[in-house]
Amino acid sequence: MDDLFSNMDELDRLRRENAALRAENARLLTDPGENTPGKFRKGGLVESKLAAFRVQPKTGTIRWKVLNAIREVYPEGRADEQIKDEIRHDIRSVSTRRDELRQGGWVVKAPETWLAPSGNDVSVWILSSTAADQFGLARRQFP
Repeated sequence: MDDLFSNMDELDRLRRENAALRAENARLLTDPGENTPGKFRKGGLVESKLAAFRVQPKTGTIRWKVLNAIREVYPEGRADEQIKDEIRHDIRSVSTRRDELRQGGWVVKAPETWLAPSGNDVSVWILSSTAADQFGLARRQFP
């Protein structure tokens, strides 16, 4: 009986440690839902800068859609073109929001590439280990 209580105490300790690690990981990630101005080039056209600010109310929503499109197929990944088809947004918007997720620690480029219908190799994007932990998913094992 003492072994049972000892094991239960150990399980409780591990659960607390896991919750603390998840909370710590959450602080390492940016807020994917934050609406931020779009990207534009320095010295770019005024119209480009205006468009970047016009998209601001939507960037968080689109970023969440991109993140969820990648999370839905975890531990597999998705290419930008697949994400575009899934969430029905322009490829430039998808790749920009996905890059923001990469910079924010949510997604990483997978070691493998896929062959696109065009015949070109394309990058595959997966959840980072920190993001997988945040969603309560098992970390992906790389070969």
